[in-house]
Amino acid sequence: MPRQLLVLVLSAALGGLIFLAPGCDELVTQTIETTIAGNPTAEFIISPDSGCIPLLVHFDDVSSGPVVRWIWNFGDGVHDTILADSGDVSHTYTVLGSYTVTLSVFDAIDGSDAETKKRAVIVGHNVDSVTLSNTLGCPGEEFTFTAHNPYGIATWQWSFGDGTTPLTDSSLVQTHVYDEPGVYEFKLTVTGECGQKILVDTVHILNCGVPSFTADPAEGCAPLVVTFVDQSSPPIDTSADPDDTLDVIVDWLWNFGNGTTLHEQGDSIEVTYATAGSYPVTLSVTTDSGGVTSYVDTIVVHSSTAPLFTAEPTSACQVANRQFLVKFTRTAAMDMAWHWDFGDGDTSQAQNPIHAYTSPGRYSVRLIAYGACGADSIVEVDSNMITLNDRLDTPSFSYSTVKLSDTQYVTTFVDQSPPAAVFTLAWDLGLPPLRFSDTVVDTFTAPDTFVVRLTRFNDCDSLFFDDSVRIQ
Repeated sequence: MPRQLLVLVLSAALGGLIFLAPGCDELVTQTIETTIAGNPTAEFIISPDSGCIPLLVHFDDVSSGPVVRWIWNFGDGVHDTILADSGDVSHTYTVLGSYTVTLSVFDAIDGSDAETKKRAVIVGHNVDSVTLSNTLGCPGEEFTFTAHNPYGIATWQWSFGDGTTPLTDSSLVQTHVYDEPGVYEFKLTVTGECGQKILVDTVHILNCGVPSFTADPAEGCAPLVVTFVDQSSPPIDTSADPDDTLDVIVDWLWNFGNGTTLHEQGDSIEVTYATAGSYPVTLSVTTDSGGVTSYVDTIVVHSSTAPLFTAEPTSACQVANRQFLVKFTRTAAMDMAWHWDFGDGDTSQAQNPIHAYTSPGRYSVRLIAYGACGADSIVEVDSNMITLNDRLDTPSFSYSTVKLSDTQYVTTFVDQSPPAAVFTLAWDLGLPPLRFSDTVVDTFTAPDTFVVRLTRFNDCDSLFFDDSVRIQ
């Protein structure tokens, strides 16, 4: 058999290999193509890395190694996959913020790498917009100007278009009053990291009327009848043109503060306020040019006062050489003067007095409250409101019997206990019911011997005395 020479040629990184098979005369050549991974490394350059909305950013791929696929994550929810000879891309950011960008690169087999740059792109702006509380109003009315969502502002200039000096305050809310009718161009100019931005709006100041009214009476007691008279004036003529027609008031709107409204001029309007309170009354007048201005006054209505009060504490036990202090507090409004009678001979004109009780007893408290409605006064008495309890001694009693017949023995029991101001006593004669008076008279039908118990008690003590009683 003829001998062959086997030659294997491997292209790419290994080059070619030639093998000579033993005992072979012929040369055999075979070529195998393959690819060996080269460990790609991701890297990129950002330009610019900051700016204002909308911000166009260029990302230049400077990765190394055999990269065949690029995946970009721009940090704003957008992913971009590129299959090309270069990974260079551009992306536009439209939302304020800072963004983390990631580039992932891949070779033809399974080699990969990723590069992440935190806060790689910072997107800012100067100011979104400015809003006005109103673009239509009257002389003397306050307008509010509000700037929204500022960022990186270095200088501010608020120009109101009426010849007043522009404001350079960085506060986001500004107020301004226009003194004369006219059309004014408002302008907000800001400069900062994103350059200059100018926001413009127009304010129309109309020729408005001057509302006013009288109210008689403006204060009193419920039910209060008030008469309102319109005193409004037409607009002031500020025109230099003698042919210019002066605006006139074409509508009156009353709001009387009690849920009642009325559309009329009102030479004499009567309104009844049935309940106490403070009522803001508004008259708004409208001119034929559309200007609306308002005037506000307040009607105050009083009611009869109610002398309600509380006390704290309301009871205590007597302690030697110590006062029992009670604080009284008014719990109703609309009163102006007070007269307290504490039930122990002392009085006070204070609104919320503190009073000291020194002797045991039950005390009724009286309050006279004087209100704002003339000579009106109401009296409240709280009977036995305050109690200062005695410390009780052991009780005792005596008894005596009168025999009226063999079947009628009338016996009288009398409390002989030491004196006390606050107590309750109870007699137990062996059979119900209990008796609660100082003296008890009972009739027995036959002689008898039994035990009688007398109990005296209050919030501090409870003492009893037992004694054997003989009826004969």
